[in-house]
Amino acid sequence: MGREYTMSKTALVISGGGSKGAFAVGVLKWLAKHRPEVDFDIIAGTSTGALIAPLAALKEFTLLERVYTSVNTEDVILKGNLGERFLRHTSLYSVQPLIALVKREFTPERYNRLMESGKEVFISTVCLQTRRITYFTTSDMPASQHYDVIRIANYQEMVRAIIASANQPVFMPPVEIRSTEEQPRQYVDGGVMEYAPIQVTIDAGATDILAIVLSPEQSEPKNQKYDRLVDILLRTISSFSEEVGTNDIRIPRLYSEAIGYINSLKRQVAQETHLDMAEVDRVFGMEHSPFAGRREVNIHIVRPERELPTNGLDFDRGIMRQMVEMGFQAAAALEALPIPATAPIA
Repeated sequence: MGREYTMSKTALVISGGGSKGAFAVGVLKWLAKHRPEVDFDIIAGTSTGALIAPLAALKEFTLLERVYTSVNTEDVILKGNLGERFLRHTSLYSVQPLIALVKREFTPERYNRLMESGKEVFISTVCLQTRRITYFTTSDMPASQHYDVIRIANYQEMVRAIIASANQPVFMPPVEIRSTEEQPRQYVDGGVMEYAPIQVTIDAGATDILAIVLSPEQSEPKNQKYDRLVDILLRTISSFSEEVGTNDIRIPRLYSEAIGYINSLKRQVAQETHLDMAEVDRVFGMEHSPFAGRREVNIHIVRPERELPTNGLDFDRGIMRQMVEMGFQAAAALEALPIPATAPIA
């Protein structure tokens, strides 16, 4: 039986993309300026989206812009001697600067405010041991047959979940959370299996979703030769992630369209048979129906028209300022965004 929902919720989803997250910050900057009445009950993010999600839930948009326009690569990752790290470590890069950055900006005080806000935040990761998507969350939503859910217990656990979601395998090390010798648990970038975590927000009750996707709908070929191992790996991972992202969007949309068709059919049956809708709902409410208790969902996508000018692991202040502006301009399409207003943005 599907989950029963008693009220509509709005959701913000931010895909993975590393430094391309600056584009998402530009979209949020536009919303804060031009649509301040729009608010979100649920915020879900993968990778760079997981870095943005908690601060977006707190409406810390000025802070997000500062963070995403003031860092360079060495403020996020240390590359060092790749040959030595390849032989002696679990990753090519060290993420000690990223850990320090997250702790500096997402403070215990901000964590406490988030936990008191009632916002449902979902941080998407993948567990190496279970090979399942695992959401670390402020919500009490249960797990499903498709993914695991872990309720965040404290500040340290949330920081580790954010770092795990941002840690691209091979380039960055897996993060242990609630891990023991008998039952080790290592988590990596949620983008391995889920580029844009739209479905979990639907499962949490969202009916209006704004998804910021950090790749174009269709990428143009790049007429360049890839000679370095790192560049080949980055290009391959990017291609795989974008393909995963296509399904992250397409499947929830198809599901919602099917629900819309069923609802239209119900209304037609009620009109032609003169049955009341309660009786029609009973007839259509077959046991184990995947649509039972579900509502139609409006999914609004904002994404760049062209591939963003970075590979995601290079953080250049000038390019990131450019991407913030690109996101700001792309968000103009949200002028008539039909997401219900709740609380004003501070």
